[in-house]
Amino acid sequence: MRRRWRSVVAAVVAAVVVVALLVGVALLGWSWRHPTAFDDSGAGFEVGDGGGRVGRTTYIGMTFPGAGEGTVHLDAATPVVVSGGASATTGVLVCTMSGGSAVGLAHGREVEQYCSPLEAAAGADLSLGPEPRQQLMLAVTPTRPGERIKVDGVDVTYTDGWRHGTQRVPGTFTVWVSDHD
Repeated sequence: MRRRWRSVVAAVVAAVVVVALLVGVALLGWSWRHPTAFDDSGAGFEVGDGGGRVGRTTYIGMTFPGAGEGTVHLDAATPVVVSGGASATTGVLVCTMSGGSAVGLAHGREVEQYCSPLEAAAGADLSLGPEPRQQLMLAVTPTRPGERIKVDGVDVTYTDGWRHGTQRVPGTFTVWVSDHD
């Protein structure tokens, strides 16, 4: 009877160990595929720009320079266009700050006052720490007059150390495009 009891206890302990290992592997896998380099401090921000002009790019800062630490490699960055996408071209860029100010909103060449250089996000490295001061930027260039273009964040696929995945950088941006210049 005593041997049988020991066998049952050994089987239960083995089952608990196996379950604990499976849970640990599952949590490790979840953490690996769901990085969180970009905080949600911008969640809920909404910017409207009534000064949109056909052919003139409007830039909006989607992240805050120095809000994190380390560097991430950006594999892809895709604006989440919810309306007006057919009447605009959109892109995501990395701005290396040339001065002290981060970009909130800038039009056309005005962005050059803040960024030097300004490069495509896909394939770039983005510093989340204080040096170099960098910021993820959304660029919207209207192609037709009288339209409203709305973007609801940017989906960023990136590598952060051993972690790799996609995260939505929140924030809503709307450009109203003038019917005339």
